[in-house]
Amino acid sequence: MKNYQQKDEILLSWRRCIENNLLPHQRVPQSDSEEKDIKKLLFKNKIFISVFEEALNKIESKNIDKCLFFILSDVHNVTLKLLGNKKLLFYARESLIQAGTSFDELISGTNSVDLAMKLNNSAYMLPEDNYCDFLRKWYMLSVPIASKKENLGCISILSRENCINQEIALIVQLLSYKISNEFTKNKRINNNYLCDVRLTDSQIRVLKVLAWGCTDKCASAELGISLGTVRYHKTNIFRKLNVESSVQAIMKALKYGIISLDDMEV
Repeated sequence: MKNYQQKDEILLSWRRCIENNLLPHQRVPQSDSEEKDIKKLLFKNKIFISVFEEALNKIESKNIDKCLFFILSDVHNVTLKLLGNKKLLFYARESLIQAGTSFDELISGTNSVDLAMKLNNSAYMLPEDNYCDFLRKWYMLSVPIASKKENLGCISILSRENCINQEIALIVQLLSYKISNEFTKNKRINNNYLCDVRLTDSQIRVLKVLAWGCTDKCASAELGISLGTVRYHKTNIFRKLNVESSVQAIMKALKYGIISLDDMEV
């Protein structure tokens, strides 16, 4: 399944890892601060993750769930979601392969995710091809997910058995294509919605303060405006977003990028 270009790239990658003094056995659990960043990353990519989950739910091949699991990673090679055989997912977590795991070469050494993104092509790795110990038990096939305009991320399939055959490789290629199409379609729908929703700067300021958990009275004091003005802006925000409460308004504004998770931190 590997070609000569890929074999050369694997050797070059190993050389870079050695030159960068990357230790094959070095794996560090996520800190609390990293977990907080991961939650933000997952929220930012929730549509991408949702499309990935829906695509996998429609797979009908019996071979997929028996000895394999899938990984969705973003354009920076960071793991967003793992799905598949529960026993293998347990083994993956033991190896610290989980949401937030980076497959960047500088962190996780030579691996199929990094290679696929570098080559902009599918990459298949035997366990012994991987530089770091935590991947040495896994067969991996990774396929980039790309639209016409940009790279979106990567879909990978992992197994402890040598069972990634041409049929499974084709399924992963088709999944990459399907995820790209569906994500682009969803993005277009969201962008069309955003074109119809225009909050004023004053309304956005009120919404951000409400996202902190402030009451109307608290928002009035925080922004230096009257209570009546706060409620006037809220009424217009609810109307434009077609919601009935502050919580619904905040959730919808987050979903469509009108405000971000950073805006919710005091």
